[in-house]
Amino acid sequence: MSDDYGFIIITPDGFYNSWYLNNIDTSKMQWRSFFHYELYPYIKKRFNNNPDKTFITGLSMGGHGAINIFIDDTSKFKSAGSMSGVLSLHDTRLKNSDIIHVLGDYESNRELYSISSALERLNLIKGVDKTLVISCGYDDHLAQSSYNFHEKCKELGIDNVFIMSPGKHSWEYWIFALDMHLFHFSKILD
Repeated sequence: MSDDYGFIIITPDGFYNSWYLNNIDTSKMQWRSFFHYELYPYIKKRFNNNPDKTFITGLSMGGHGAINIFIDDTSKFKSAGSMSGVLSLHDTRLKNSDIIHVLGDYESNRELYSISSALERLNLIKGVDKTLVISCGYDDHLAQSSYNFHEKCKELGIDNVFIMSPGKHSWEYWIFALDMHLFHFSKILD
């Protein structure tokens, strides 16, 4: 796909459970800080990347991370995408298990889960002049989350390509969706 689209593709590991967030325990992984203060500057220096030709996307937890990182600083990217993304942390089935190791107990920290969610943070980029690419399979348990995100984008004047198609929360769908995202990014570039 890199050859087909002429893109350099960098895939930083989100590990199993980072959620691409800074852990509330500062002695643990601070993923978002790592991205902004170490990884992005390294990529910029190593590949001389141009923000007008730089895109970020991810799947599931990574879809949440990609959109959140884009919201942090839209000047770093031409566009961002999410494939089957957990765009509201309230929508994940893992809110009472895995993610508690990053943000703490769900019931006690609902407000933190809200302000850490891409959906809730969209207000920060209201009217941004960039296009997001959001996709999800009809049979994915996060389809409603993607739809809600799309609707909030419309409400806030944020352009987005919203694609619902057959598929589940699976690698079969994400291989299909990745090709769609790269296609749309190439068109946005043009």
